[in-house]
Amino acid sequence: MQSQDVDRLAKRNLDLVGEVANLSSQNRDLSQTLEARDQELEQVRNRIAGLENAEEEKTTRFKSMYDKLVGGFQNEIKTGAIGVTQEGDKLSVNMVETSLFKPGSAEIKPMGLKLLDRVGQILKLEPDQPIRIEGYTDNVPIGSRRSDKFRNNWELSAARAVNVVRYLSGPVGIPPARLSASAFADNHPVASNQTKEGRARNSRIEIVVLPTDAAQGLLEPKSQPPSP
Repeated sequence: MQSQDVDRLAKRNLDLVGEVANLSSQNRDLSQTLEARDQELEQVRNRIAGLENAEEEKTTRFKSMYDKLVGGFQNEIKTGAIGVTQEGDKLSVNMVETSLFKPGSAEIKPMGLKLLDRVGQILKLEPDQPIRIEGYTDNVPIGSRRSDKFRNNWELSAARAVNVVRYLSGPVGIPPARLSASAFADNHPVASNQTKEGRARNSRIEIVVLPTDAAQGLLEPKSQPPSP
C-alpha cells in the first residue's frame, strides 16, 4: 500500500473518531434535554393533579354546605321564604323581603335575625370562602312617606345589604374580611314585576358564597334578568 493511501486512511480514521465523539456528545446533550423535559412534564402532571384535587375539594365543600343549608331550612324552602341554589362554584341563599324586612324598610325583623343566625352558623363552617351580600328590590318606586330615609330603590337595596353584612360580621361572628355588600335595586329581576308574586320574588337579599380565588369578581352579579 502506498504511503498516500495510508495517510488517507489515517485521516479518514481520525475523521470517523471525531464524528463518533461528536455524535456521543450530541447523544449526551439529547439525553440531558430529554431528562429535563421528563422532569418538566412530571412537574406539569403534579400541578394538574394538584389543581384537580383542589377543584374536587372545592366542589365537595360547596356540596357539603349546600346539603347543610337545604337540610336545615326545609320548612322555609317549602314556603318560599328561602331558596338555596348552587351554580358551578357559586352557592346562593335567596331570602325574600318578607323574611327579613318590612316593605320599604332596611331594618331587619326579629324573625329575619333568627334566620340570619342559622344561615351564618352554616357559613362559618367554611372559613375561606368570600361572601357577597346582594340587595335587590322590585320596580315599585319608594313612596313619598319614606323619602326622608331612602330617595330610591338603590339606596334601599344598599342599606339592606349593608345591614345584613353588619349583622353577620357582628353578632353572628363571620370575619368582616369575608364579607362585601352590593346593591342592584330593581335591576336583575328573577320574575316579572307585573304581578304581586313576581315583585315579592324580586325584592330580596341574596347571600352568595364564592370560591376562595374569586374575590376579584365580587362586583359581578349572580342573577340575570328573566327572558322577555
